[in-house]
Amino acid sequence: MDATPLVIEFAPLAFIADTRLEVLLDERAVHDGSFAAGFRVSLSLPPGGHVIETRIHVGVVSRRRQYEFELPVVGLRDSATAWNIRLDYSRIWGNFTKKLALTRVEGGAPLAG
Repeated sequence: MDATPLVIEFAPLAFIADTRLEVLLDERAVHDGSFAAGFRVSLSLPPGGHVIETRIHVGVVSRRRQYEFELPVVGLRDSATAWNIRLDYSRIWGNFTKKLALTRVEGGAPLAG
């Protein structure tokens, strides 16, 4: 099974004070740094089930969200397919939204960032 290109991104947000953001993919850190600056990471994953966990650290409190998603097996006709995951933050709830934005990118791998 071939790996599929994937981009995980979170757009920068304007906040008075910055805080630490951790993002884990299948229990491995893919981002550990600024929340306000956002991030974009490109990687490749095998088909199947995966888990993303976000942790926003604010003082002694940590806001967590976990997402499960499935990457399908890519056939020869779809070999140019990649996937994009956009994390969206809700200022009302002070955490990432409950639904993960997973979209298919046609025509090649996402741009590295």
